[in-house]
Amino acid sequence: STLTLEFVGGLLDLCDNPHAYDLGGGEGNKAIKMVDLARAVGRDMRVTVLDVLEEAVGLCQKKVAKLGLGSRISFACTNILDIDPSKYPLADGVHEYQCFNHVSRKHHETIAQIVARLVKPGGLFLTNAFNRNTRDFYGIDVSQLATGEIVGEDNISGMYCYFYTENELGDLYSPYF
Repeated sequence: STLTLEFVGGLLDLCDNPHAYDLGGGEGNKAIKMVDLARAVGRDMRVTVLDVLEEAVGLCQKKVAKLGLGSRISFACTNILDIDPSKYPLADGVHEYQCFNHVSRKHHETIAQIVARLVKPGGLFLTNAFNRNTRDFYGIDVSQLATGEIVGEDNISGMYCYFYTENELGDLYSPYF
């Protein structure tokens, strides 16, 4: 996506061999894309995929091995809420793609604090959040929801979903970035 391209470009502008976390990175598709984008311009970067699902991390492991990217992409199975940032090296950037949308709103401030402690000063953070203006999410007009929340049983996706407004994202992350 354009956002991922801009994120990688920004990281490559920051330093020679950037390191990024891909939070909720699942099977590693975005991490692989980030490494490929850097390699396409003759540069290198490292990505650490963190995901709560063991199955997804296992699939990531297999893809990374098959592509020979083991020196560039690492992975760990962990819940974002269990991360102790003091035990992880600071990264040049953190990438989050529609992961936090599925974590209860009551934890979003904690997540923002954790993310901020994972990024070096001057580093980058990219979040790709569900938008409150969405007109059709599995047949639901999200723009008509009072709270921006859909509980798992209330939608076909079967999971909790939170849809942000731009102002909410700004209010949540601006104290840290």
